[in-house]
Amino acid sequence: MGNYGFDWIKSPEKGDWYWVERIFRELSYYYDSYIQDVSEIPFNYTERAFVGSLAIAAHKCGYYTLQEYASKREHEGCRFPDFWITLEPQKNSYDVVFEIKREKAKFGMPEDKYKERISKGIEEASKYLGRYEIGKREESRFQCALVAIQIQCDENPCEKINNGESYNKIIETLKNEMEKLSKKGAALAKGESHSLWYLYWLPFKRINNDKFKRYYWSGKESPKRAPYKKPALALLVCGSFKPVSRTTA
Repeated sequence: MGNYGFDWIKSPEKGDWYWVERIFRELSYYYDSYIQDVSEIPFNYTERAFVGSLAIAAHKCGYYTLQEYASKREHEGCRFPDFWITLEPQKNSYDVVFEIKREKAKFGMPEDKYKERISKGIEEASKYLGRYEIGKREESRFQCALVAIQIQCDENPCEKINNGESYNKIIETLKNEMEKLSKKGAALAKGESHSLWYLYWLPFKRINNDKFKRYYWSGKESPKRAPYKKPALALLVCGSFKPVSRTTA
């Protein structure tokens, strides 16, 4: 990784899921360069911003992508899944269909609160995929219910993080909590084949910078950015993947 971010990816040891880690590792590289060159947090915005970054990462891996496309539904109008990836380009190929939800969390909150956010997002995305049978209708190989959790921090708690050691300890605690959840082996959604766990965060030297503090929280040199007064210092992504049952004639 570069100077501005770190990645933590839990990927399967067996099966044809190589592309999951490949895409999310590329996402980390993209975040690194974006933060360094643009001096902005790309995952500090809406669900659409995250989907766009994921599409860029998939494209960098050589895959074809499409966002917010109209799905194939007979006599019922159209639904608009968030995202699909074509791993092996061919005519009308929809290899992986994604439905993505965004949640917010507080920096340093306990494990059970993270579990609530994860469960809520995965449940909503799974219901969408199941209700409209999008993966089956598109004859995709896989579908994924995914939640992207922005871990935010307001100014007062950040002031209490007075050194890199304590900040890194909070990050390490979060990593350990997520490790415990992933090792329990509990499925995030019914019938899944693999759960994705991904964590990206800003290093202490980045948030402990006067320009960063003025830009996001307060200060007289630049106005407060009302929607982003609680910047996302980390991004936690959990995804529930499963193969799609193909219908046979």
